[in-house]
Amino acid sequence: QKVWIDSIQDVTRIMKLIGTTSVKANPTEDRPNRVSYWLDDPESIAEDSKLFDYLQSITVDPSLLKSKSKFVSAPGIAGDISDLADINATQLTTLKRAMNSYHVQNVRQQIKDYDLSSSDYAFLKELAREGILDRQIWRYALITTPGTKFDRDRDLAYVETTINNLWQEVSSTGIFLDQAQKQLEQEFDRIDINAHQVIVCEASIGTGKTHNAIRIVRKAVEQNTNVLILVPTHALASEWETRLDLGETKSVVRLHGISSPEVNCPNKSEADQLMSKGHSTLFRQKYCNSCEQRDQCKHFQSLDQAADSNILIAQHKHLNMFPQFLRNQHNNHDRTLLMIDEMPELVNLEKISSDDIETNLNLFQQINQQAGNAEFSDLIEILTEIGQAHDARKDLDLSDQIIQQLRHLDFGQLNEVQASHYLTSGKKPQHNNLLWHLMNIGILKKKLVYRKDEDVMTYRWTPNFNDKTTFILSGTLKSEYIEKQINQSVVGMAQDWMILRNNLKVVQLVTSMNGRKSLEKAINSGEFEHKQGKLFRLMLEKHQGQAIALVCSLGERNSFKSILQQALQQVTDNYGIELVVDWMTKSYQASSKYLSFIGE
Repeated sequence: QKVWIDSIQDVTRIMKLIGTTSVKANPTEDRPNRVSYWLDDPESIAEDSKLFDYLQSITVDPSLLKSKSKFVSAPGIAGDISDLADINATQLTTLKRAMNSYHVQNVRQQIKDYDLSSSDYAFLKELAREGILDRQIWRYALITTPGTKFDRDRDLAYVETTINNLWQEVSSTGIFLDQAQKQLEQEFDRIDINAHQVIVCEASIGTGKTHNAIRIVRKAVEQNTNVLILVPTHALASEWETRLDLGETKSVVRLHGISSPEVNCPNKSEADQLMSKGHSTLFRQKYCNSCEQRDQCKHFQSLDQAADSNILIAQHKHLNMFPQFLRNQHNNHDRTLLMIDEMPELVNLEKISSDDIETNLNLFQQINQQAGNAEFSDLIEILTEIGQAHDARKDLDLSDQIIQQLRHLDFGQLNEVQASHYLTSGKKPQHNNLLWHLMNIGILKKKLVYRKDEDVMTYRWTPNFNDKTTFILSGTLKSEYIEKQINQSVVGMAQDWMILRNNLKVVQLVTSMNGRKSLEKAINSGEFEHKQGKLFRLMLEKHQGQAIALVCSLGERNSFKSILQQALQQVTDNYGIELVVDWMTKSYQASSKYLSFIGE
C-alpha cells in the first residue's frame, strides 16, 4: 500500500512521539521547544513491534543531513530510562490534569535559573499535593518537562536523588486525608472565639473547612454569640442557610440585595444603573416606595429582620460597600464572630474624578440655593478644596477641622434631600454620588492621593476586624499575604500541610469561570460522554474497588446538581456502581459498589 504524506514536507509536524521534545531550533523565551502530549486522551494504546524494530534499525549517514543553520545536539542522557515506556495512558492523563492546576502552573512560573534543583523540588511537591504519589510519574514529569535541571544537564542520577528525597519527606511529613480531617477539627476546637483575632484556614479542598466552620458557628450561637457570615455568591449563601439548620430557637437571616434572584425586582435594570453610582436612596424613593411587590419583597424583609438576627448571612460585596459595614449596619458591631467563606477583596481603592467633583459641586449649589441648607454649604467648601487639589495635581491632607465637620454631618438625611431634588426636577443622575465618599473620608481620616496615570484623586481602605474573631476560609492564600493587606496580625491554620490523597484524587471536571454553563451545554448536546465523561471513566478504571467522593458546588441544590448526577450515573451504570447523593454532610461511608456524591 502507498502512503501519501502532506506536501509541507515536514513529517515532525504530522507525527509526534508522545513525551518527546520537538527540537526545531535553539529554544527562546517566546518560542520554547515543547513536549508533545495527547490532545485527546486515547482509550487504549496499540503497540506496533514491527515499526518499533524498524525505527531502531535505521542508520543515517551524518553527511546526508544538510542544514542552513548550525544544528546543536541535545545532551545525552546519563542512565537507564527504559522504564519510562511503562507510563500508560491513565498515568499520562493524571499528570496532564495536575500540570493544568493553578498551583502547579504557579510554581512553574517561578523557576529560579540560579537554583533549578529547588524549583524542581517545589514542582514535584505540588504534584504530590495534587494527589500524585506515583514515583514513576514524578520521574516522567521531571525528565520530560522543559526548564528542569534534568532538561539542562541530562543527569538521571539527579532525578533519582530528587525523587528519593521528596519521597522521604512525603512519608515523614505528609498527612493523609482522613488524618488531615481529624487534625483540622482539633485545630478549630482549640480556637478561642472570644480572643478577637484574624485566622486564615489554609487547608485544601476536602479537608472540612466549611464543615468545621458550621460547627463553630453553631457552637457560638449556643453561647449567645451573634455571628456574621460572608460568602461570594447567592448560591453559596443559600447553601449556608440550609446547612446551618438551627431550628426555631435561633434566627438566621440572609441579606438579599436587589440583584438576588430570589428578590426578582421588576426594576432591576434601573437599580443596577443607580446603585452602581451610589444612588441607592434615590432608587428606593422612586421605585421601592410605590412598588406593588414591596410587602413580599425579600430585599426589604431581610433589611427589616437583619439587626435582630442571631446569624446574618451577607455577601463579600457588602463588606466592600463602605468602611462601617462591620460597625454601624445591621447590629454588626455586636456580631463578634465573623466567618468569611473564600477570599474577599480586602483592599479597596476609591477614585474621585474631576467630572464627578464638578457635577456634585453644581448639584450641591442648586440644592443650597433652593433650600438654604447649611450642611450643603459646608460640603461645597470641602469639595471645592478637593477640586483645587485635583487641578493642582497634588495630594491633599484635609485639616482636623474639616474632618470634624464631615463626622458631624448626617449623610443619611443629606442623601434623602438629594434624592428628593432629583425626583422634583425629573432628572436622572449620570455621575457618581460623592456624599458616600465624603462620609468615608471623614470616618477614615484619609489622605487623598492624586494619581497622574488616571487623573483622579484616590484613597484606600481595608475592613477593620478589631473586636471580632474573624475566620477566612481560603485554601489558596497564605496568612502572610492577608497580614500585609489588612495591616493586622494574622494566625495561620493548617499552614503548608501536604495532603496525601491516597484513595481520593481531586479532579476538576470543569475548570473555567463559565464551567457550569459549558458543562450543562455538553450534557444537553450529548457531548458530555465524549468529554468530561471520558475523564470520569478513566477515574473509575484507575480507582477500581476504591471509594470516590464527588464534590459539586455548582448551582442550586436541586437543579443543576441533579442534572449532573444523572449524567454521571449513566457512566457509573456501566461499572455496576450506584451514585448515592448526600447533599448535607461531608461524612460518608463508601464502598466500591457506590459513589458518594456530596453537595457543598
